[in-house]
Amino acid sequence: MTRARTLADLGSQSLATDAELASEVATLDSTISGLALGKVLQVVQGSRSTAFITSSTSFVDTGVSATITPSSASNKILVLVNHTGMVRQVGSSSGGISTQIVRGSSTVVAKDAVLLGYVGTNVRVDTSNSSAVLDSPNTTSATTYKTQIKTNSSSSTATICNGETHSSIILIEVSA
Repeated sequence: MTRARTLADLGSQSLATDAELASEVATLDSTISGLALGKVLQVVQGSRSTAFITSSTSFVDTGVSATITPSSASNKILVLVNHTGMVRQVGSSSGGISTQIVRGSSTVVAKDAVLLGYVGTNVRVDTSNSSAVLDSPNTTSATTYKTQIKTNSSSSTATICNGETHSSIILIEVSA
């Protein structure tokens, strides 16, 4: 309100009228709506529920992707990824997996999910790998984000979506 009222003042002054309250609310509302910082503008999701298996030691596409068209070049994209699956070690060296999020052909974030250098033959480790990154694509063109995965040992295989799980990517456009 434009003037502060204390309990002592209540006895000598009248309470604000409905019109005064409405005016104050309208002023506050226009002030808040003018601060569109951090407002969620759109949400897009992509997922995969069929198995993807690789033994590549170079990054390969997982098939988990989504495309978003930012409404302003200054807006940011919050990228949330969750991969579930397993790593199977079939040789005697240590193994593990690495994942990365890619926008177009540029790596946005890379994440090692090396599983503590396990060693053995026919070792299976179930795993989950989540990532979150706030990206600035600086464009209003359709932009595709995807995930890639690789094994860290030529004697390992990595599987996502092993028939019981799914992997997903969620893109959230946030106003600048």
